[in-house]
Amino acid sequence: MDSGTLFVSLNGNKIENTNIKENFKEVGLHEMLLNNLNKMNFEKMTPIQKNVIPIITEGNDVMACSQTGSGKTIAFLSPIVNKMLNEGPPNINLENFPSAPVALILIPTRELAEQIYKEGRKLLHQTGVHITKIYGGVPHDSQIRELREGTDILVATPGRLIDFLNSKLITLKAVKYLILDEADRILDLGFSDQLNTITLNYGKFLLIFPYINKKFIIKIKI
Repeated sequence: MDSGTLFVSLNGNKIENTNIKENFKEVGLHEMLLNNLNKMNFEKMTPIQKNVIPIITEGNDVMACSQTGSGKTIAFLSPIVNKMLNEGPPNINLENFPSAPVALILIPTRELAEQIYKEGRKLLHQTGVHITKIYGGVPHDSQIRELREGTDILVATPGRLIDFLNSKLITLKAVKYLILDEADRILDLGFSDQLNTITLNYGKFLLIFPYINKKFIIKIKI
């Protein structure tokens, strides 16, 4: 086997990968996103991006697995932000909660939160979409100040998110997009109870991990 060969395996309902696009301009992303991706030196999509972005763009759920540094964050974030820019803010009663994110990204560690946040800030530059990060192990004060300014995309560890949900600083009623990044580590670190609390008691999400409606599984490895 050639160590440089890339294998992509797709399984799921109505999977079609016969006309894979090679660059971001071909998948219908908003001009502001294309400009920011260009500034980030992205032009051609990585394998995870070219397979995942069309599935999310069509409104389907996806479970994807690929190695570190393969571009997973841009793969899930760019089509979600594209939908947010095209659809505008949600038209629902938020009951005076300071923060009502449209996208919720659950992660296991502070380090991953920082990585996603930094990548997200670059992608969202001058789009008007606001990303915020919250995680444990640090004082609440600075995170509370950020949440009071409102957020569109929330990157959160499960425990700290529940703290702020209980404090009525966040509502999940506006959430349309739920992302579990490094879901295996979330479970390995013992967050399964918190995950169930978030998805069942606060968000009323259709997705109840690990069961995914209209599931697409993508595995990419070298």
